[in-house]
Amino acid sequence: MNKILVFLLIITYSCSSDNQSVISHSDKVPDYSEIRKKHTQYVLTHNKSALKESYSLLKKNSDFKTNGLSDSNKDLVLPIYMELKKYDDLLDLIHESRNLNEYHKTFYDNYITYLKFRCIEGEKATFYIEKNLSLIKEKIKSSPNDSSLLVDYFFNKVLITNVDSLHLEIDSMKKNRVGISSEFYDHVLKESIREFSIQIPDCP
Repeated sequence: MNKILVFLLIITYSCSSDNQSVISHSDKVPDYSEIRKKHTQYVLTHNKSALKESYSLLKKNSDFKTNGLSDSNKDLVLPIYMELKKYDDLLDLIHESRNLNEYHKTFYDNYITYLKFRCIEGEKATFYIEKNLSLIKEKIKSSPNDSSLLVDYFFNKVLITNVDSLHLEIDSMKKNRVGISSEFYDHVLKESIREFSIQIPDCP
């Protein structure tokens, strides 16, 4: 599985901590189990037929057909569409969603648009990551001790910035911020962004 897609899975879960998530009005928990099985099969085996089947099952899923992309299914829907490079379709889902909070909608809109243009219009792609960085900074102001927002910030910024300069920024941030351990900065954040930077694929 492409590491740049793994990044989205990481930020999907970190964004899930946002306390403004939209709550479903239905008491019934949607069933995505078969789709998850097929998608997991693809992740483990890289079998494209399993990925295509997970997409086919998703399109037939009654909850997805009714509610579209939501905070409750984004961890599955986003990677399936991304791995199939259905960026325009995914952007339509994001724009039409009534079940994503505004932070998620803007965040994913920017990130998917970055992926769409990354290898064809680099300057335009960078613009959308910069928009995400501004968005995350504003969020950090209201939740300064939320480590997941720092993950979001640096895993976006490493897409457009040298990793060594980011390590300097992390060191500076560590000195001026309380509530988050030094171990997190040194052994989680630094190591993760360095590993991720190595795995970012080159454009063809």
